[in-house]
Amino acid sequence: MDDKQEEIRQLVFKEMLGTITVAEKELLYAELGRNAMARKMWEEMNTPEVREYLARNSAADFAERVLDKVRDHRKRSIWKGVAVAAIMFGFIAGTVWLLGGKKQESISLNKVQLLLPGGQRVALEEARGDVSAGGVRINNSHKRMSYQTAAELNNQFAVLYVPSGKDYTITLSDGTVVQLNAASKLRFPLNFGNQSREIFVEGEAYLEVKKDAKRPFTVHLPASNIQVLGTAFNVNTYDNKKEKVALVEGAVRLVSKQDSVLLNPGEEAVADGQISVERFDEYETLSWREGKFVMNNVRMADVCKVIPRLFGVEMAMDNKEVGEKRFSGLIDRNRPVEELMKGLTATNGIDYYWQDGMVHIR
Repeated sequence: MDDKQEEIRQLVFKEMLGTITVAEKELLYAELGRNAMARKMWEEMNTPEVREYLARNSAADFAERVLDKVRDHRKRSIWKGVAVAAIMFGFIAGTVWLLGGKKQESISLNKVQLLLPGGQRVALEEARGDVSAGGVRINNSHKRMSYQTAAELNNQFAVLYVPSGKDYTITLSDGTVVQLNAASKLRFPLNFGNQSREIFVEGEAYLEVKKDAKRPFTVHLPASNIQVLGTAFNVNTYDNKKEKVALVEGAVRLVSKQDSVLLNPGEEAVADGQISVERFDEYETLSWREGKFVMNNVRMADVCKVIPRLFGVEMAMDNKEVGEKRFSGLIDRNRPVEELMKGLTATNGIDYYWQDGMVHIR
């Protein structure tokens, strides 16, 4: 196993144990969006059976058992990192085998997936119309879903995964609408409690929050929180060093560890250690909802980081100098990626080729 595979494997372990840092999580999801080997590793290890097992057995207990095994095998300190990874993989693989080893139940990073509290998963692009699973009745069509559920599932969380190249919209139990962009994740309670409403977003999402003065709405981002007062706004956490909140209507307060700010419509807050506020172009910020992405004087190196997320293809920058070229224009996710690459060749003078399913810039 090479160093890159080992790094990804350890990130998967940390994510499953809940010990992953914000920066590490961003790195992991970036790899899942562009790296087929990383997705295969995730699908083989990150099954609902293992998730359910870890939910019943605390991460601390699980980690302690792994470390006990490491201590038994740790004869030379140079092998410590290798021993941890190997033993954790063996332990998880054994757990999967004991639980039935149902690889078909794993979360596919190429499909829109809804993971329910009991471990059931629903491939939403395949389950059209009315579907029942895990005590939840799902109405799903045309990249949109809503649901009804029993009261006994209060405070039970579900997770909606949207892979690269796609977007999806969900209506929550209170009527709040959340549209997730590509390579994004929403963790939400199937039924909100009587006193508050809280959800967790990673990636990018547009929210239209249902007004309810008695139950404040909070959106948790990886490094900050948004306090909502019945509103429509966009959140973007793709850059692990910079979280953005753009307010369309209503009012929100962005709260970080260091600062907080109340936004007015038309303002965007950028949190990167400190919070700054500036006006934003609504078309440029929200065009992703229609599958279009506005690029304004963006480095080609950064464009090539966005393309895998939009189209689900892997890219490599063979020529670093080309990465410093600038691009301005509109990227349409509804058109073939080959059409985009030919356009970049014509307008920016880049050269590219395909190899083993990956686009190389040279």
